[in-house]
Amino acid sequence: MDYSKKSYAKWILAGEHTVLRGGPALVFPFKKYFIEFNYTNSSNELAITVNSSQDAMEMFFWGIVEKALHIVNKKRSDLTGELNINAQIPIGGGLGSSSALCVALMSWFEYLGWLDKSNIFAASREIEHIIHGESSGVDIVGAMSENGNLFYKTGEITPLQINWEPNWYISDCKQKGATASCITKVKSILEKTPDVGKKIDRMMTSSVDKAIEALALTDKVRGNELLTQSIDLASGAFTQWGLVHGSLKQHMLELTKNGAIAIKPTGSGGGGYVLSLWTNPPSPIICDGLGLIKL
Repeated sequence: MDYSKKSYAKWILAGEHTVLRGGPALVFPFKKYFIEFNYTNSSNELAITVNSSQDAMEMFFWGIVEKALHIVNKKRSDLTGELNINAQIPIGGGLGSSSALCVALMSWFEYLGWLDKSNIFAASREIEHIIHGESSGVDIVGAMSENGNLFYKTGEITPLQINWEPNWYISDCKQKGATASCITKVKSILEKTPDVGKKIDRMMTSSVDKAIEALALTDKVRGNELLTQSIDLASGAFTQWGLVHGSLKQHMLELTKNGAIAIKPTGSGGGGYVLSLWTNPPSPIICDGLGLIKL
């Protein structure tokens, strides 16, 4: 094997949707889920093996490859060797599966000499634009990072200062969320009722500010209080956007019922994964029953 590279799933603490309009967002890699490329170079026609529990992954891969090849002015026939893809990120869960695949693909193209390393972010975001209609790049930062970051659409990235360890968990509501339709729904609110849309954006921006302040504290009790306020603000924004319904809403209610002190969708909303904050670590029974994964 000549080349190996991992890109990660992501989770967002705060800033979803408003980041598209220049607001800040807090993004973290979710290292339990990843996409790994293992490549052996040769002159033979490209042979691909996809290791994934999702049947759609290979089709998903080729759909992105066609777009990526166009960006670097290459053809499918230019691809040679053996590529093994270990794809462990659920599609449609709000964990940034497409971004992680874009980053893995563009990092591979950089290895092949088709792209400068400094252009991996921009090229990955260009493909994301095509897939979702619009991309801030926040998911791409999560896929490329080792730790949490404050991110702006302009490309400004600042590592987060975290001085204590929150009891935060992530869990799947078992309902797929469609990023493009969620983005359209939020935009529609801004177009039809701009004052309402701007007010919700301010809620989400305030959520980011409170989270940054909370994580920088050394007092865990006060940190938990502020982080709870932050997550509540972000959750309120999702609710006002109309992106909390069905199994997502039910799962969030179950988390509250079992002792979570703050809950929000993480990602575009409409389904997917949910972030929950707890005063103390939940019991193994609760973790198993709700599918909680420690972050």
